[in-house]
Amino acid sequence: MARRINPHIKATILYLVIFLLPMESYAFEPIKNMPSRNAYFTGRASYLDKMQKKLLQHNIIYLTGYGGVGKTQLAKEYSYINEQKYDLIWWFDLRRDLMAQYENLLINLSNSKTFGNLLHVNTNNIAPTVLVDFTNSLLSGSKYKWLLIFDNVLNDKDIRLPKTKTAGQHIIITTREKRFLGDNAFALESFTNRESGTFLSKVHPKETKEEITKLYKALHNYPLALAQISEEILMYKNGIDAYFKRRNNFSAKPIPMHSDVTQEYNNNYHKVLNLTLQDIEQKDKESAKVLYMLALLNIELTAELLKDLFGDGVEEKIITLSQYGIIQTHSYKHSNILNIHDIIKEEAMKRLNEKDVTYKKDVVHILVEHFKDFYSKKDLRYLNGLDAANNQVAALYAYIDIALENNIINEGVINAVIMALRLNNILFNKHANPALYQQLTQKIYNKNLDNIAPNKKALLYASLILVNSVIYETEENLSKFEKEILHLLNSIENQKNHEELFFIYAHLTHFYLLLGNFTEAKKCAEKAKENINYADSIFSLLRYWYTNAWLCYELRDTDAGMIALDNYVKLSSNKFLSQVGKLFARDLKVKFMALLGQTEKAKKELEEIIKDAVIYYGDAPSGVVGELEYTKTLIYFQEGRHNLVEKQCHRALDILTKVFGGDIMDLTQAHIHIMLGEIYEEKGSYTHALEEYERVLKFYNGKSYGRVNNFYEYGELLSNFCFIYYKQKKYAESKTYYQKLVSNFGVDHDIVGKLIKKLPHEYMYQISGSDEK
Repeated sequence: MARRINPHIKATILYLVIFLLPMESYAFEPIKNMPSRNAYFTGRASYLDKMQKKLLQHNIIYLTGYGGVGKTQLAKEYSYINEQKYDLIWWFDLRRDLMAQYENLLINLSNSKTFGNLLHVNTNNIAPTVLVDFTNSLLSGSKYKWLLIFDNVLNDKDIRLPKTKTAGQHIIITTREKRFLGDNAFALESFTNRESGTFLSKVHPKETKEEITKLYKALHNYPLALAQISEEILMYKNGIDAYFKRRNNFSAKPIPMHSDVTQEYNNNYHKVLNLTLQDIEQKDKESAKVLYMLALLNIELTAELLKDLFGDGVEEKIITLSQYGIIQTHSYKHSNILNIHDIIKEEAMKRLNEKDVTYKKDVVHILVEHFKDFYSKKDLRYLNGLDAANNQVAALYAYIDIALENNIINEGVINAVIMALRLNNILFNKHANPALYQQLTQKIYNKNLDNIAPNKKALLYASLILVNSVIYETEENLSKFEKEILHLLNSIENQKNHEELFFIYAHLTHFYLLLGNFTEAKKCAEKAKENINYADSIFSLLRYWYTNAWLCYELRDTDAGMIALDNYVKLSSNKFLSQVGKLFARDLKVKFMALLGQTEKAKKELEEIIKDAVIYYGDAPSGVVGELEYTKTLIYFQEGRHNLVEKQCHRALDILTKVFGGDIMDLTQAHIHIMLGEIYEEKGSYTHALEEYERVLKFYNGKSYGRVNNFYEYGELLSNFCFIYYKQKKYAESKTYYQKLVSNFGVDHDIVGKLIKKLPHEYMYQISGSDEK
């Protein structure tokens, strides 16, 4: 059976132009990001030799074994020994954000004279969903020699590898997984006695052979244990013998492994580690607290960020912890990254949780206050402009998690949550994470916010509007939310904080637009407009103009809608803004063109947008592409090409069903089913038409909970029901839907006018109950 090509790679090949130019036409500029070399690397000569041979044979090798056995150090040493053979060496650490690391790689490729000429696409226009596959495809299609190291891989499903098409394109994977079989998988063992002796002699050149032998036998030749204990011995500066006297905790007989998870550490090592932590606590209580705070955060921090967070005094604490071997530092892109081994974090958290409640609360409180002070000086524009790999954003999320888990709800935490929610708006931020947005909303929504000022609470509630499914789950939840936010708004309106009022009213416009209550949406839009000169950021303005354009489309106000879209486009040139928002805006502009009768212009523009969207998303189903296919359906329908409309409806539905996980889960899906019903109606198949209409009506009823619904398509749906039931002589049903139509849209609405023209005047007098019209 032929192997199926990854759809992302297939789309990339189809829609992205990657020109393969001769190698001779470039001046080579190697790209490398390896961690700093281990000056004490020892032995492993047989492994290095085998790696060289197996990479030539297979292009990919796996280094497996227990944590701390030296997989990372071996991969690092190989890359340094062979760095002259490669044009690119890129190190991926799977403990960190892989997508961000790929983005950094792509940025480096695009800025490189060697690789940049292969890239004929703006990297800002590549969707996160295809970024990995795009970069992999770029590497696979080049004739250059490269080495990729994927370090700390927990599961091979976590990574997607490029194809190695030519000699000199190599991949090294380090993992604790032992299921990789074959002669290109190496299971690393502990040091031999000779390797341990050589290593310890390098580190402790003045020690006797007897003392060195005693130490490596006690530690069972485990490389990481040897390194950690050696650092402690160097810190005390009084030798191996004094170390044994101080600890006095090693037995001469072999010691069993600790557990399946931490087999690399024996019981003695855990005892040593605990004694080390205990020693830190006794001698330097403040350094111990810094350690516990870093363990709580559970993310890597740059030395610069740590200093910004905790002040200049923290450097001394970090030096102390480094001397104990608790913290390790490696260089990355001109920054020093602080790292604590997972086992040490685990032990530190265990000790912290065993402390009395007061001590733990004190540690958490200090951490939260430092973060509160730091992020109070940052605004949304600053954070949104950071590189995706910058861990100020990751630290923000860690801060929120720690605060909420410990029920610390104060103004600083709420400000951080609002900032995080705004950062994860997929319409405006290209690095947005919708899943994270949902997680944040669910974590904060039901928290007790009684001690939060009304203005902050209102800003938080406004930030929750976009996709917090909890708000819209039931009529009770929806009514409670609406009542609460309007009450908060009423209580702060007299304060005349125009910046906050603009933000809240802009989001309330979106809220009522989602519900289909265009009367209230228009009122909120006008209120927002009164405060527009005080908008706090470009993101608030983008939200306002995009929502206004959408509202104008629903009201069929083309002039005002095009003005709103023009304002949106003027603001959307920022390189950090999401391509998703730009695509949606361009789609909306095509819809306005269709309303204005500019069909040919609309079709030409739509094809360009679809092409750009496919480049952005590849073959991955997306709401944007589904919406664009729906727009194409609208144009076909307007042109009367009903033979194409039905097929196009099903094409759009197939995409959107994959995106939303079901049929009629979204307004666009509902509108497509109305169009299908109208096609069946044209064919005289009223039964099939009513089946489509009934399904859509059920969706609308579940969405609006019997509230006013002004969506234009909903009006058309009610009109279609009224007309079909008239044709079927079901006059009572027909009258019911006419009255619903007038109740929601008013007798002067153009949908009502079109219906009146379709039905006999005598019948209209009968079902309207008056002589109007």
